[in-house]
Formats: sequence, C-alpha cells, structure tokens
Amino acid sequence: MLIALSLLILFIVYLLYKLNKKDKTIQNLQNNINSFDRFSNALNVPFFAKDTEGRYIECNRCFLDLVKKTKDEILFTTNQDQETLYQIHNEMDEE
Repeated sequence: MLIALSLLILFIVYLLYKLNKKDKTIQNLQNNINSFDRFSNALNVPFFAKDTEGRYIECNRCFLDLVKKTKDEILFTTNQDQETLYQIHNEMDEE
C-alpha cells in the first residue's frame, strides 16, 4: 500500500513538472509572437505573409493603412476575396 501511494505521488509530481514545462514553452512562444508583432508594426513598409494556399496569415499596420482594411477583414482571405487588394496588386504590376 505504501509503495503504491509513493508511486502515485511520484506520478503526480512528474505530471505537474510536465505541465509546468509546457506552460513555459507556451509562454515563450507567445513572447516570440508578441516580439514579431512589435517588429513588423514598426516597419514603415507594407508587410504581409501568406500561406501555401495564398491566404493572408499576417500583416502589419502599414499594409492595413495601404489597403484601408482591418486585420480581421484581411486574415485568411486571398487577393480574389479582397477586391481592394486585387486592384492594388494589379496597379503595382502595371507600374
């Protein structure tokens, strides 16, 4: 009985250790995302990133000011979904 109780306590301590480690990893990732957001928003040039299917997954304030849209209106859409973006890209291609 004492051995089973000791093993149970060790198992609980191990689980708490693993959960704490995962929390620290998640916090580090969140800090990296926040740092990237601050960096990209400090740029004075339009910045955006797309996934392999052509959907916007990130953009900075300068880009949002250029297209006069909010981030919620842009994220996970494509140029074809956004008429304004489609026109801007065509104008840039023509220039």
